[in-house]
Amino acid sequence: MKPKAGYDYLATAAHFAAESSTGTNVNVCTTDDFTKSVDALVYYIDPDNEEMKIAYPTLLFADDPNEMIARGKYVLSQYYIDPDNEEMKIAYPTLLLDRNITDGRAMMCSVLTLSIGNNQGMGDVEYGKIYDIYSPPAYLRLFDGPNCNVVDMWRILNRGMSNGGLIVGTIIKPKLGLQPKPFGEACYAFWQGGDFIKNDEPQGNQVFCQMNECIPEVVKAMRAAIKETGSSKLFSANIT
Repeated sequence: MKPKAGYDYLATAAHFAAESSTGTNVNVCTTDDFTKSVDALVYYIDPDNEEMKIAYPTLLFADDPNEMIARGKYVLSQYYIDPDNEEMKIAYPTLLLDRNITDGRAMMCSVLTLSIGNNQGMGDVEYGKIYDIYSPPAYLRLFDGPNCNVVDMWRILNRGMSNGGLIVGTIIKPKLGLQPKPFGEACYAFWQGGDFIKNDEPQGNQVFCQMNECIPEVVKAMRAAIKETGSSKLFSANIT
């Protein structure tokens, strides 16, 4: 993080941590003692290298920020200050990170919202870069992990469940611009030796390649490739 000209590094680092946790751009009367107890802490800055570290807490505090981190009560995206190298470290209380409303598990979205949210537009910050985010094991255990793994892929592709081997996947390129028939032909060509195709993120339902026209071409290509190779194939469509 680099402050704009005329701004103190430590003060800007503290502002940065506050903006990404419990602080606002003006003082508000609704801040109470509990709110203050879950403030993010700047505990390392290196201005020369434009680095800072922030720790984000829970309710179980210790006098030493490093002890709080060791006890798994902070998520670190940045957490000490070194003005000469433009570096700082901030610890964020894990209580600030919201949970999935359906199952109470941890989510990455609030981690990203706090660490690279409004602080990117602060008036006293020239720019800010994230080099690393550390999450304590106690917080990592709150994530439920992916719904599927490679074993599920082996099963879908009719492979062995103990060692189904390498799965070769691709994204059809160019990511935009192919019409349904050329897109299907590209799928067919890849499936001569590959297994898995997914839409690139921008691919969806463009007017020149609408799903109701493109998917039948993909299905035709998949069926032909399965018949010729004797191997199962997989296509993942972007429906978001």
